[in-house]
Amino acid sequence: MDFLPLLATAAAAGLLQLDNVQVLQSMVSRPLFASLVFGAICGCPAEAAKMGLLIELIYSEYMPMGGTLPPNGIAASAVGVMAFSSGAMAPGPAFFAGLAAGHFYSGAEFRLRTLRSGWNAGIDKALSAGRPAFGRWIGTSLAMESAAVFVYVALFAALMLTMRTAGVDLGPLARPAEFAYGFMPWLGLSALYFRFRTQTLK
Repeated sequence: MDFLPLLATAAAAGLLQLDNVQVLQSMVSRPLFASLVFGAICGCPAEAAKMGLLIELIYSEYMPMGGTLPPNGIAASAVGVMAFSSGAMAPGPAFFAGLAAGHFYSGAEFRLRTLRSGWNAGIDKALSAGRPAFGRWIGTSLAMESAAVFVYVALFAALMLTMRTAGVDLGPLARPAEFAYGFMPWLGLSALYFRFRTQTLK
């Protein structure tokens, strides 16, 4: 696979991030649906659907409360699908690479929030002057969110192609990852069961 479908996947991830930050709230940014979009772009809809469902189940345990930043399901789905479709990894390692990518994006999200916090003084000053310009602040924030996910996923796309071109062999990591990947449906369903059980006992 060449870089074009992977770049298109990164662009789609950037656009879906807008739904993730409440532009439409259509739920298409959920890993289950986002992975289908990425799978259609990369030509592996069946494996992408499986990865998306498992990521959805695993990430359902995370609650975005207070200052806690949950993993990014869009980044996880995009990287997992790209890792598999590019030929850089088998499904198991690709899935866990996606989970890691979603987890580490929380650091980028934290930095974005810190940067936006620095706007407070400027917004307060604009409000006091009667020139709130909410559209500019909101538009800039949304553009930053979309661009951050696009760049993040595009960097992983470049990494996947580099690994494939260099013939990187994951060696002893591949077989355990495939073995663990086979247990993920049971782990995800268990997490879902205990979550709903907790809710019904309230």
